[in-house]
Amino acid sequence: ALLIGTLFGYTALIGLFGIFTFGFGNPFWIFVGIALFGFASFLVAHRSKDLDEIKRGVSEIRNYNSSYKIPELKCEDLKEFAANINDIGNSIDESVSAKMKAERMKTELITNVSHDLKTPLTSIITYVDLLSRCDISDETAREYLEVLGEKSLRLKRLIEDLVEASKASTGNMNVNLVKLSLNELVMQIAAEYEDEFASKGLRLIMDGTGLNLTVLCDSKISYRILDNLMNNIRKYAMPNTRVYLDIKKAENKAVVTIRNISENQLN
Repeated sequence: ALLIGTLFGYTALIGLFGIFTFGFGNPFWIFVGIALFGFASFLVAHRSKDLDEIKRGVSEIRNYNSSYKIPELKCEDLKEFAANINDIGNSIDESVSAKMKAERMKTELITNVSHDLKTPLTSIITYVDLLSRCDISDETAREYLEVLGEKSLRLKRLIEDLVEASKASTGNMNVNLVKLSLNELVMQIAAEYEDEFASKGLRLIMDGTGLNLTVLCDSKISYRILDNLMNNIRKYAMPNTRVYLDIKKAENKAVVTIRNISENQLN
């Protein structure tokens, strides 16, 4: 409202000076009008510079540079606006810092608990192995011992998975990128699950395995991802159905698509 009022005022003054100039034949007034117009242009340019600083500050914060601060502005009514934007950057810094602290505490807790669990678990696995070498005549006891060995090894894998998941969520997982044949990796996984799929009547239909696609990835992590997907199919797929595994090239990427029908209806 202030800017619009000022604009109308300047327009009226310039028009009035024009009337004075042509009515009284005195060019002095037209020069006064031009001077006032120049002064108004200076104020607009001055304000535009402050607006550009605000625009730059918002852009920096949007690009995750929350430490950027808008410098001291000359326009009084824009100073508070700039200060509020700087406060937003400070709030983002504090929020990110608190989140990182919480993530570190969570990772340390998981690591410490996992370490505490590994010690007695290692003892259990060791003693189970020693007992399995003993001459135990009771068939039921040997069966119990075998189950105990399987469950303890599974618990060990779960603890290791928990530690790896924690590292992955915080970005602390080491990734060793190497050139890898995607086709060979997929074929290897498929071959390992061939018998288990057959026992449930699952028919694996593969497409695109003839493509020679080389990808840059971590072989161990990529194997785990595909292995987890295939293992989920083994657990939850409807028996006597088809499982589709497709490999294709999309621009500069390789895409693996796995589809199956779940045994239970999904929401």
